[in-house]
Amino acid sequence: QNVVQHIRFNGPLFRFLAAVATPEVAARIAVGLGLLAAAWARWKLPVDHAAAWAWPMAIAIAFAPVVYPWYLLYLTPFLLVPATLPLIAWTCSILVTYLVWEAARNGGRWVVPPAALVVEYGIVLAAAGVLVWWLRRQPATPAAVSESPG
Repeated sequence: QNVVQHIRFNGPLFRFLAAVATPEVAARIAVGLGLLAAAWARWKLPVDHAAAWAWPMAIAIAFAPVVYPWYLLYLTPFLLVPATLPLIAWTCSILVTYLVWEAARNGGRWVVPPAALVVEYGIVLAAAGVLVWWLRRQPATPAAVSESPG
């Protein structure tokens, strides 16, 4: 409860939701979105598909109040398929948050600078854009063609 109420680090999505609602609601949304992603993945993806495991965890982490770089280590066994490209980018781009440790050693505040957040999450958004572009360029599978209306 203390973390949900008071501790924040590199969690811009949680910070936004907590400002709009309450920290408790933001925490429930984080867990709920992770569970919804897991339900969707179970419905749409094979149980052994790497993205079916990576995305639910990543979504729950992305909406958490605290997102330390080592939290993303839980994703690394699943970063084997193109569908996880934004998560691969995030596991690299989150390293800019280590600027906080250096700043704190020199008397700075324990806050991720806004420019570091832009770099960290901007790289993730760019990777998501590349993934969407790549997926749109892929030929339709025979199953998708036979299921399409018309």
